[in-house]
Amino acid sequence: MKFIAFFEYSSEDIDKLTPKFQKWSEELKKNPEKHIKYIFPPHYLSAVNEQGNDNGIAIFEADDEEKLIDYINNYWPEMKMRIVPLLNAGKNLEMYLKMKK
Repeated sequence: MKFIAFFEYSSEDIDKLTPKFQKWSEELKKNPEKHIKYIFPPHYLSAVNEQGNDNGIAIFEADDEEKLIDYINNYWPEMKMRIVPLLNAGKNLEMYLKMKK
């Protein structure tokens, strides 16, 4: 299943997050089958959010809950994430029309 992750963190925590990101990147290269698969890797948004935090998005695939938990826990507690499933609009419409009959 595909997901979009919205993330945010305080710029004060960048020194704590940098080694976590480096470790995650190395682990992803060594054992890609054990982790989420990026479709669109993390990108920062050009403006800070309402709370004054840096923020961004990533789009990825995950086939089980453990990969999601691993991804979230890797950056916690410095980074807050909201992960939302991405659903195919065509399939959604198809199912809706079937249910309507």
